[in-house]
Amino acid sequence: MASVGRRVVLAGACSSVILAVAGCGRKEGSGQRDSEELRIGLPDAGSTLNPGKAQHSPGNVLRVLAYDSLIRRNPNGSFAPGLASSWRFLGSGNRQFELTLRQGVKFANGEVVDARSVKASLEYFLKNSPLASNIGKIDKVEATSGETVLLYLAEGNPILPFLLSDQVPAGSVISPQGLATPSALDTVPAGAGPYVLDPAGTVANDHYSFVPNRNYYDQSAIKYGKVTVRIIPDDTAMLQAAMTGQLDVAYGSLGTADAAEKAGLGLVRAPNSINAMFIEDLAGRLAPQLKDVRVRQAINYSIDRETITRALVRKYGRPTSALVTIDGWAEKYRNYYSFDPEKARALLAEAGYSNGFTLKVVTSVAQGVNGEQGAQAIARDLGKVGIKLDVKAATTDSEFVQEAFSGTTPVLHSEWSVTLMPISYTTLISPDAPMNTFHVKDGELESLAAQANVAADPTPYWQKMTERITEQAMVIPIFTSETILYTSSAVKNVEYSVNMLHPNPIKWTPQ
Repeated sequence: MASVGRRVVLAGACSSVILAVAGCGRKEGSGQRDSEELRIGLPDAGSTLNPGKAQHSPGNVLRVLAYDSLIRRNPNGSFAPGLASSWRFLGSGNRQFELTLRQGVKFANGEVVDARSVKASLEYFLKNSPLASNIGKIDKVEATSGETVLLYLAEGNPILPFLLSDQVPAGSVISPQGLATPSALDTVPAGAGPYVLDPAGTVANDHYSFVPNRNYYDQSAIKYGKVTVRIIPDDTAMLQAAMTGQLDVAYGSLGTADAAEKAGLGLVRAPNSINAMFIEDLAGRLAPQLKDVRVRQAINYSIDRETITRALVRKYGRPTSALVTIDGWAEKYRNYYSFDPEKARALLAEAGYSNGFTLKVVTSVAQGVNGEQGAQAIARDLGKVGIKLDVKAATTDSEFVQEAFSGTTPVLHSEWSVTLMPISYTTLISPDAPMNTFHVKDGELESLAAQANVAADPTPYWQKMTERITEQAMVIPIFTSETILYTSSAVKNVEYSVNMLHPNPIKWTPQ
């Protein structure tokens, strides 16, 4: 009976997991597939294929297949030509940015990619995109010649090459015909990328089929005769699809990474997420204790980051007490706050809270280790020095967002992308940041940010911003965790790094 029972259990597991993604007992491996097909697994497709409305999500892989970008971001942090052959800031202050376009490039529908079409696409993005604020205020976009576009900025913006790269939808140029019928862009791309969507092989939010763009300017860059992208939200189902040879590249998860590695899949890892307590009430209006930097520092010293990291994300993360950014990282601040409960108690006593206090924290059930699990681990450490965390775990994404921006949340515990310092600063800390509920100002940070905006080399200023944010404990980071891609032996050149928000499949090639 035990043997029969085991077979029944395995059959049930197969029907609920493997059949859900491709079919139990049928292994699609080498010799059973077209070697010119690239098969990708994503956990979600995003809400739209329209670059002018898209948010950051794994679904950006779909975007870069169909839309070439003005500039490309390399894994080492450098930039390479895309639709633009060159780019530069004019004059001083980073307020005029010139793009020179490749000549002879066409959209997939045969329309010419020229300065006027790029101008129209950028203006559409700036008017419609939820990410437009990341670009900063652009006073004017001008087509100064057939192949030259000039952007006039209201203030210096040294990260503009990144913002117009394949990492951000703004750089994806939409054809004039596509802009004429923008509602169709949600489901039908209108770009100049190496592939075009095959509607006959596509079911939205389930699977997408792409075939080569015959009008693409660099046919040698098209490595596959077909690209199939499957949407598999369940982590276990994604793992099974990768293990049974149904996918060449799949988005993995912390929960299944060990099993994937044990099964012989390749793991491409990038530390793209930071787990942190974000202090929305630096003014101390909701939680008066938070206005005192000594209290915020005490919270930092109370947290055993090493133990929490090891327990929650294992080898796929690193402890940090400094806000991690792509361009402003200061390694010497990673362990600025060591685990020191005695020092935490002394700081609390010095600030007048020797008996501790209660602090409300909002987090999310859905975010797992970056949500309620992480918050409860932090709560255990803080409780030992007298700070009781009143953890409210939102059960839905909409509830979490509502709580985050309600004006009644002193501290938010969540994950945040490892991104550029200007984006982190303007979202989390600057006086106008949505996460700085009461618009608290820090003159030193504002000065550093302003100097960085106009500097030929802004990196030293961004690093000083990291130091200031850490010393003042404006954000309380816990650890970074990795985004993981599973790869089969059928594909090579799959690269991903901290310098990228999203992987770009264009350079992936067959073995």
